[in-house]
Amino acid sequence: MSLKTNVRHLVRSYRAVGGLLLIYWLILFTLTHLPKLKLPEMGRHSDKYMHFLAYGGLAFLLAALCSIKWKIGFTMLLRVFLITALYGFLDELSQVPIPGRMGDIQDWAADLMGSLMGLLLFTMSYPIVRTLLRNRAAKKQTTVPLN
Repeated sequence: MSLKTNVRHLVRSYRAVGGLLLIYWLILFTLTHLPKLKLPEMGRHSDKYMHFLAYGGLAFLLAALCSIKWKIGFTMLLRVFLITALYGFLDELSQVPIPGRMGDIQDWAADLMGSLMGLLLFTMSYPIVRTLLRNRAAKKQTTVPLN
């Protein structure tokens, strides 16, 4: 694969993952800043599951974006975790003035656990995704167009 093709592929990947992350984060911000939503009852701690899943997705997408630009390692994963942890904390604080909302340390703990799970899933799935993308790129490279 030529350098030009590789750079084009990286830019496209960065834009696609970055766009997906932006949309996800905007939806997450919007949903957490609306007055209290009526969610289907899933048990006593149902909102904790929602926090867990939401921040798992956020951490996964943020790690995917960062992995395009930087080497995956402890430092990158720690930075992603700290970003999601800080955002979760600020998100809980900013809910205090919203009617029907309150900042909750247990929600933040669910955010942190979800972020860790999202990073774990990203770390486990990255080698598989990388192999699939490389195989796809190699297949495109060897295909000769018929004229």
